[in-house]
Amino acid sequence: MEYSLKHQLDKDPYQKVYVTNIGPYIKLRIFEPEIIRDFFQNQHNYKKFEFFTGNLMRFVNGIITAEGQDWKSSRKLFSQAFHFDYIQKLAPLIEKSTNTIIDEIIAKNELQNFNSITCMQELTGRVVIASFFGESLENERLKGRTIVETLSYILNALARQTGTLIYLIFGKKFFQLGLTKHSREINQLIEEFNSFLQNKIASKIEEIQNDIKQNGNTSNFSILAQLVSTSQIDQISRQQLFEDFKAFYLAGMDTTGHLLGMTMYYLTQYKDVYSKLQQEIDTNQDQSIQCISQLPYLNAVIKESLRYYGPANILFDRIATSDHVIGGIPIKKGMIITPFAISMHRNQNIFENPHAYNPSRWLDKKISEINSFSYIPFSSGQRNCIGQHLAQMQTKIILNKFIKKFNFSCPENYKLVMAFKFLSEPVDPLCLKLTLRQ
Repeated sequence: MEYSLKHQLDKDPYQKVYVTNIGPYIKLRIFEPEIIRDFFQNQHNYKKFEFFTGNLMRFVNGIITAEGQDWKSSRKLFSQAFHFDYIQKLAPLIEKSTNTIIDEIIAKNELQNFNSITCMQELTGRVVIASFFGESLENERLKGRTIVETLSYILNALARQTGTLIYLIFGKKFFQLGLTKHSREINQLIEEFNSFLQNKIASKIEEIQNDIKQNGNTSNFSILAQLVSTSQIDQISRQQLFEDFKAFYLAGMDTTGHLLGMTMYYLTQYKDVYSKLQQEIDTNQDQSIQCISQLPYLNAVIKESLRYYGPANILFDRIATSDHVIGGIPIKKGMIITPFAISMHRNQNIFENPHAYNPSRWLDKKISEINSFSYIPFSSGQRNCIGQHLAQMQTKIILNKFIKKFNFSCPENYKLVMAFKFLSEPVDPLCLKLTLRQ
């Protein structure tokens, strides 16, 4: 399915929509930028279609899944904490976490069998936690697992449940009831993790508040400290804050981890791209985040990975709540609409030679002339990804450090086969070989 979606527009690049169904529902996949623009400008006519996200929402029910006034409140409150200028101040936390992971890889002798996506998820997970709390919590354990491992385990378990025939027949209620040993174990783990996280948030808020009371400010530099110090924490219920953290974690850990792991793989497959990026990074002597963020070819590589692979290139399904029209197409109440960037980003009418991984396309001035809705790796409109600046900064810092520290290659017998799990990801673990650079 993943292959067919990437090649959906090969025979007819002028195709605007594709009509299919989900059970009794009519579903429109939309590929045309102008229709996608109208879709994003008509969000008041939609809500999330919760059948496939319902199981995930048993665990995560924050800003990503919220609707209406709940979503507006969360977005407004967190927009300041995710402002680009503030996010840049989190760079030292990202650098520290990256250096720690690199030291662990070397100490554990994992250079010959480096699971790129798993390792990058661990790293980005630590970064999200550190950005939120001001510390990575890497020494905390829940049933023998780190906090990152616990979160990843729960998310993957819920995703696997959603992909079963039982879920298609009975929905999330079957798993909520805990009718099997495994589902009972997952339900208990969710309960224990939720309790742990609520206590951690409460104690950290108290710590920051005491720091401010005693010193007039806090030495804790984090998103949570920003909310406390500006008194915004008083506007957020502890339950909302708790749910929003899990949503931020899900979006930040899984998608950014996959983006980094896949980018490392593409670099091993396109030697000229790898060589050019390595040369740019080696030549640059200014390691400030301001300078790294402006490296043209590094930016081009990340943009191309987001186009070519894009872990979020299929958005959540949304269901029409009223009759309306987008792009001249009449939409009836109850229809499901989804922009398919995974197909649009491979449209030859928009991107020359779209199935080639070619970062240099982003250095061509002609690329600025494309419709702004032709490239939407972080969604678009008012519901675009609030954490996109943090995600891009993480990606730049981590790639910069790994390329400076290591050479990496992929075993010749490895064959990349992609499948949809929670995200589009390799069927077999993507294990690379790292060697320390002199």
